[in-house]
Amino acid sequence: MTRVGRNAFVREVVEANGLLAGEVSTHLLFKEYGTIEMPVAGFYYLLKAFEKSESIPKMMEEFDIYTRGQVLQFITVNQDDVIENLKKSYADFKLITIDGVRVEGPDWWLCARKSGTEPLIKVALE
Repeated sequence: MTRVGRNAFVREVVEANGLLAGEVSTHLLFKEYGTIEMPVAGFYYLLKAFEKSESIPKMMEEFDIYTRGQVLQFITVNQDDVIENLKKSYADFKLITIDGVRVEGPDWWLCARKSGTEPLIKVALE
């Protein structure tokens, strides 16, 4: 788990000597290709997986455990207040504050962070 954003993501993957990493924004880094961004390589690996599967739905079932819900975006100029209120509201839960706040529930999680480019709060939950 890293901070969100391309610069932080790439730096931490390289420092950790990661073989393959990806994020919601679809930055894909492949160590075997010199740790460069190669979305086409990701597509290649999907095609290879499809060759082994009888159908796209069957192939997607195999990858289902890796999927995440959509990221919701809320317009607000009070981004810091929203993050602080979430920390207070969920103070009894495990909080991770690498980038915004991630709340770890017993069988769920919620992550909220400020957009780096727009007056938005981005929220993902599962």
